[in-house]
Amino acid sequence: MKALILAAGLGSRLRPLTDDIPKAMVKYEGIEIIRHQIDTLHSQNITDISIVVGYKSEVLINFLNKNYGNKFNIIRNDKFASSNSAFSSIGAFTNFIKSDYIHINCDILFSESLLSSLIENSYTNILCLRQDLQLTNSMENVIVLGNRVINMALRQSKLAKFKAFGLAKISEEALIQNLSFYRNLKKNVQMKENYFGLIRSSLGLVEYNFIESNKNDLAELNSLEDLKTCKFSFN
Repeated sequence: MKALILAAGLGSRLRPLTDDIPKAMVKYEGIEIIRHQIDTLHSQNITDISIVVGYKSEVLINFLNKNYGNKFNIIRNDKFASSNSAFSSIGAFTNFIKSDYIHINCDILFSESLLSSLIENSYTNILCLRQDLQLTNSMENVIVLGNRVINMALRQSKLAKFKAFGLAKISEEALIQNLSFYRNLKKNVQMKENYFGLIRSSLGLVEYNFIESNKNDLAELNSLEDLKTCKFSFN
């Protein structure tokens, strides 16, 4: 199994913490987010890791080389200030990832047990969800039916009970479908689309299932408020 970490973004909502470092290097309880992600991947014997860098890329690359050596596939997104995660991911899919993989946003904390469940689950396309929080219009609001995800949207709905987090298992079939949707978008839309937007578009064609997690095993650190209220446990 391979993994992709998207770490090109500006991390604007984490300023001033991201004035001199990329979002991926922001610390939670003294540990850089990306260090936690890599170490957790290694705990499950995932070592083929591609990382998309952009904002403060040299700072991140130096950190990776110092702590892990030159052991990653590094993809540079020089248009990080004007693009979104769908555009960022294309370089990895072009050069390194052609089949099943673990998709990770660089602001996500996840436990070893959750990652193990994600990998071992027999379903081939899985999103990691939580419902122990208050949904808002800025979140990926998810509607499920049985064990299947049937709708995602960046708006609240009476039927939506879950939030999707940036941790997922994506099959080769789903990857092909996501790339097909991306290539059919106009160039200006490609730049603005996030990767989960491609997943939203393919829900009617590809089956996505889910794992429900909780605040202790799965968290997003996208803002200073997220850092302040985070309950994730490294234990």
